[in-house]
Amino acid sequence: MKLFLTLFFTISWSVVADVPDKKVQTIKATQKLKTDKKPVNAERKISDLSFYERLGMSYFIFWEGPNLKTGNDVVTNELGETDNPINTYNIVSLRYLLKENLYFDVQTGTQWWQTRDPRFNFDRVRVGVSGRLWKSGNWTLTGAANSDLPYTGYTARERTLIVSPGFFGTLTYTPDSPWSFVLLMQPRVWWYNERYAVEPEWLRANRNPGEKFEAITLLTPTVNYRLNDQWGIRSGLNVDYRKQVHNSWTHWVRWMTPFSIGPTYRSQPKNGSKSSFEVYVFVQSFPLDGGFQTSNSSIGMWLSGVLF
Repeated sequence: MKLFLTLFFTISWSVVADVPDKKVQTIKATQKLKTDKKPVNAERKISDLSFYERLGMSYFIFWEGPNLKTGNDVVTNELGETDNPINTYNIVSLRYLLKENLYFDVQTGTQWWQTRDPRFNFDRVRVGVSGRLWKSGNWTLTGAANSDLPYTGYTARERTLIVSPGFFGTLTYTPDSPWSFVLLMQPRVWWYNERYAVEPEWLRANRNPGEKFEAITLLTPTVNYRLNDQWGIRSGLNVDYRKQVHNSWTHWVRWMTPFSIGPTYRSQPKNGSKSSFEVYVFVQSFPLDGGFQTSNSSIGMWLSGVLF
């Protein structure tokens, strides 16, 4: 479930990355100097920003809640109730403006296991570059190339990760209507020192070490309906095929297909501030992996935002 949850933070972050930076807009508004009366390119103007003015920070918090049928203090995947505790996954991203629409990103992931042996894990460090790739009318494509750093967190150490180069991109369609559409594209490859090494939580989720993935091709279409400037409804699912360590590169399997739906709330920045947040509370189930049943359904929440 954690991988599915990580999908939507990329949607939110990519949309955030596509919002024109007020600092850049301010600079573009003064593109002529009286001394030479010639346009000065945006790159030169961006270079005039201070180190602090180039920085931005955002966060995403995923809460994996209990099973709908039992309400016990464990989470649910497509196999039903597992022994994994209710937990919160926290992602903080620090980005630095390199040039117009191009950022250097450093992302950290931490996890808080809230029930059944509560503990806090530093999970990973991911670095890369991101920016807007294309825009035409109501269509926008943003993307990022990045990789987890080797042995920099709990999951990376347990899985003996060496490197995980990948790309994620979001194609967003926002017509002049309450509806909007976002397609997340997320291919990635993992290289490990020990291919069958997994964390204990992987086994407690009733999974085989051979199901550990080495590559994925993942599409996540989502549909959003805006009720007003702050409230809306969101739904989406995964189309996910993976190459697992116990299979050949010609044998890819369909991974679980979670479907989620629920209300969203987005705050409105005030007084020119970039600080904002969005919360999504949802019900999740696996219609292609056991059908819509309370035994494989759970509740969850995502909280995302921009600090500056």
